[in-house]
Amino acid sequence: MHAKDLRWGHLRSVVATIESVLKDLGTFKPWAPPSVRAPERIAYRGVRRRLSPGRRVNWRPDIEGGDVQSFEVVPPLPVGMELAATTGLIFGAPSQSLVDETAYTVTGRNAGGEAQAELVFGVREAPPQAVGYPAHGERCQVVQGEELSMSPSVQGNTPLTWRVSPSLPDGLDLDANSGLISGAATVATESREYEIVASNAGGETRTVLNLEVLMTPPTALAYPGVHSQFFAGRDIELAPTVHGKPTGWSVEPALPEGLLLDPASGVIRGAPTAVSAHRSWSVAATNAAGSASCEIAFAVDMAPPEALEYAAADLELQLLHPASVRPRFQGLVDSFSVAPDLPAGLALDTSVGEIGGAPTELVDGASFEITARNASGCATTSVT
Repeated sequence: MHAKDLRWGHLRSVVATIESVLKDLGTFKPWAPPSVRAPERIAYRGVRRRLSPGRRVNWRPDIEGGDVQSFEVVPPLPVGMELAATTGLIFGAPSQSLVDETAYTVTGRNAGGEAQAELVFGVREAPPQAVGYPAHGERCQVVQGEELSMSPSVQGNTPLTWRVSPSLPDGLDLDANSGLISGAATVATESREYEIVASNAGGETRTVLNLEVLMTPPTALAYPGVHSQFFAGRDIELAPTVHGKPTGWSVEPALPEGLLLDPASGVIRGAPTAVSAHRSWSVAATNAAGSASCEIAFAVDMAPPEALEYAAADLELQLLHPASVRPRFQGLVDSFSVAPDLPAGLALDTSVGEIGGAPTELVDGASFEITARNASGCATTSVT
């Protein structure tokens, strides 16, 4: 109806009459709008004090009392997390890698009042958990001198750094970035506990590795550089190959004069001073756990001649003039020979290699090959 409609006056008159009757009866109550019930309690279940970066949350509020019309939170939630203003839902995944533990107050309101909930949490990477070296068991035994590679197993977040205390046996190392234990132990050790710590920004975890380095007897001893023949006066160096870590070396019987066995490394070196027949020697490598041996056999022979030459100036001979030209060479020589025959009047001394005599004919541009020999070989030079 329009405000000027006459029926409004009639309606007001009727209402006034009813109000008067109710008052006379003592039952009149003035009308008032209904009151709004305020929220009494707000709580969030499943809130953890430590959140991991990038891990999504979905926290719904439990509300007691009246319905909430709006929510707000102070201080603001970490970057990546949000509060739904109408439902109170907290959702999202924190993108910051480190947020200190903070108290956040969530307030829910309606026309009748408000209620609050306090959430306390921080954002921090979860620490690694259950670190170990399962492939090697609780007690790890490694062999001295053998290469080792032990990879850790990790549950939880990946460690960023690794450390060990006390230091691992000499020759073994712990990779500070991966936790890999590698290398070859150089010294035998008794069983000992080593504490290994894996850590990241969220914390650290520890494990104890019981490690023992065992000494084993040498095996597979050999001298791959041995030949059946060596030469007197020539330097020799024979290095052994062996599995394990020998601490001492010996040889029976004694090596030829001029050759020595290094008692620390097993290397045979030197220069034999005399010829000797082919024979065998037994070399042994030992340590506290046992020994290994091998046979080596060779002869020491006279070295073949080397560097045979005649000085060019000495070979400029004159017709009918007596001459004597001696060679230079290294080693021992049993005999000398020449081909073809020297010019008429000249002769080669086959025992010392001297060219002597007086040439009786002119020779232009001829070449003669002179050879020095012994039982082991020969050396040759050309003279003109």
